[in-house]
Amino acid sequence: MNLFRLEIAARSYEPVKALPEAVVEEPNALEAYITKLSQDGGIQISFSEDIFVVPNLAMITNGTVEIDKVEQRVILIEIDPGEDSDPAYLLFDWEAIAQTKRTIDLQLTYDSGEYISSNPAKEWIKITFLDPVLFTSNEGLQIDKKKRTISRELPPQLPEKAKPIQEVIDTAVESAKVVVIVQAAITLLLSASLN
Repeated sequence: MNLFRLEIAARSYEPVKALPEAVVEEPNALEAYITKLSQDGGIQISFSEDIFVVPNLAMITNGTVEIDKVEQRVILIEIDPGEDSDPAYLLFDWEAIAQTKRTIDLQLTYDSGEYISSNPAKEWIKITFLDPVLFTSNEGLQIDKKKRTISRELPPQLPEKAKPIQEVIDTAVESAKVVVIVQAAITLLLSASLN
């Protein structure tokens, strides 16, 4: 009988595998995503829930919050330079230009947009929500502390001189789409009338 107990005891001392560290997230936290990046400095941020819409966009652009006794803008926007980038060419300013219940649109104005993501190693935009109260869902949910910084690779930006040309090209493309649709409709009408 003692032999049986020793055999069970010997089996129970096998090394225990360490469990992966659990990631504790705030339950039902609000999430933010960069959903659109344009070549003219436009950024759209989308939220997983309806958020409080500020009465004045200046609250986002110029609003501040105190962190460690230092006044900071409510949104911190940074560009992580690519491997061969010169940070002196990555300077910009930004403003909030629109907000809905689910999105915030920002406009970045670069000092030298043509240098953004112009090398093989692209720049990344990092957006950090520093004021959790301003970015709150209608149900009171805030962005999880571990997910307050969102980032995405920046596409190459157009130089200031090219922006009006790009607008003309975009308008021409939209017009061409309309012409093709109208031509297709006329062709269908003519073929139907011949039958």
